[in-house]
Amino acid sequence: MGNHMWGMSREAQREYISSTQMIDQWRVTVHRTKQDGRRYRNIIVDHYGTEIAFIIIDETRGTVDLHNYYGESNSDRDALNGLCSHYGIDRRFRYRPSIGEFTEVTADREDIGKIQSDMIAMRQEHIRKEAPWILS
Repeated sequence: MGNHMWGMSREAQREYISSTQMIDQWRVTVHRTKQDGRRYRNIIVDHYGTEIAFIIIDETRGTVDLHNYYGESNSDRDALNGLCSHYGIDRRFRYRPSIGEFTEVTADREDIGKIQSDMIAMRQEHIRKEAPWILS
């Protein structure tokens, strides 16, 4: 994190993080192991005492895998999406509180492209109807 994050210096960031009660919500545990001549780093992320992510990094081969996950809140979703993004894991999650559903988003690249194209087309149609002068 640079000084631009949150609009405060690193020292101020550390002070803010250590003074907030949210720090008690999260725990990250890292275990380094060796097996079959390979080195592993196992990362376990807990939220309020519940394990929400178990990431295995094979340091010998350079692979990263989200081995196990669990979620039941927006905080869990945000943490899992942030972890996947940080470690380059191509997986994403969503939480729908209205129905209590926590799922992995499995749309492939073509589906995402089509959804984006459809959204742009719908937006343009809406603008054409509501504010045609914008498109002229």
